[in-house]
Amino acid sequence: MKKSTLGRIAAIVFLMMIIGSMLLSTLVPTTRTSDSSASLPTADLSTVAPTAVTFPTPDPAGPNVVAAGTYVHPSGLFTIMQPQGWLPYAQTTQTIASASLVNNTLLSVVHAYTQLYDYAQDVTTLDAQNSADQLAASWSEYDSWRETSRVVADGRVTIDFALDLGGNTYLARHITWASETVPTLALVVRLVAPDNNPALLDALAEAIIPSFHVLPESFNAPVSWQAYIDQVSGFLIRYGPDWTVAEGRPGGVATLTGAEGTISLSFEPDRAVADEDAARAWAEAAKPGAAIQAITPLARGETAGFQVSYTAPDADGAPQSYLAVLLPAEGRGLAVANVLLAGEEASLLASEAAQTYASLLTLLGTFQLLPEDAIQPAE
Repeated sequence: MKKSTLGRIAAIVFLMMIIGSMLLSTLVPTTRTSDSSASLPTADLSTVAPTAVTFPTPDPAGPNVVAAGTYVHPSGLFTIMQPQGWLPYAQTTQTIASASLVNNTLLSVVHAYTQLYDYAQDVTTLDAQNSADQLAASWSEYDSWRETSRVVADGRVTIDFALDLGGNTYLARHITWASETVPTLALVVRLVAPDNNPALLDALAEAIIPSFHVLPESFNAPVSWQAYIDQVSGFLIRYGPDWTVAEGRPGGVATLTGAEGTISLSFEPDRAVADEDAARAWAEAAKPGAAIQAITPLARGETAGFQVSYTAPDADGAPQSYLAVLLPAEGRGLAVANVLLAGEEASLLASEAAQTYASLLTLLGTFQLLPEDAIQPAE
């Protein structure tokens, strides 16, 4: 086998070790974590004998960290910049949503994750959670590790490390801060790069940290839920294990089905719903002859929309109940999540619905527009 091929295999093995240790870092229980039993997949490296890796020569012009796009985590819990050359791998547990972005050429990893606790997060708790014991466990896949600096300032804890593995040294940086919108949520970014390229670590931190945004409405549902994400239409909705995506394509109509009903997801270009009269007109156009039960205003982040509860019989005269969530996307159109309860006459906006249709209403509570930078053109 050619030397270059052996070197590449060794480099990939090292990256697997880096990823494994970074994933492990999200699993180390703190004294008060709400999910000390969480588990994420890690590579089985017990039979791998580390071989020295030749680090790539840094670009004399400096690191070129530019965005390939905005990565939306499959859970729908956060978005983050995806640099060109870094490929994503995602994991989710009961309290952790994690993404590892890997660059096999530069031997660099960006590991970003959110972790939900059962107590409020601030810089003091974050600093205490990164104790020597927890850090030792988080870097356990390495031959040795050293904390080289720790700065607690401006609401963040920033820790630098030197990591030894297979005769090489890597630089690492761990940055964590508390969410401004979800009080019990911690955001963490961990960066790794070869020790001959400290500028890459700095460039990644400068680019990645400002781009890491949680989507607060998504935390209305359990962390472990998945999301249907349409980056062409520019919306997402989260759903639990008892719901299925029956059909759907980016920019088209999607259908979610569950025991409680069916949800149609769509986007209507150049459509606006600015007030209750417009929301009523939308429902009457969707189902001619519809009986409007209730219309209520709705706020999802900075988006002001409406919910419309209405009934309309099917072709055989059987009762059908609907609840439409209408979210105007300024300058683009209207995102719609329309629930159908076949064979029922019920208002999902009535107070008694909160218990009867709890899972369905939780799901609807996550329907939201994507940030503008996450929207992609249709292919």
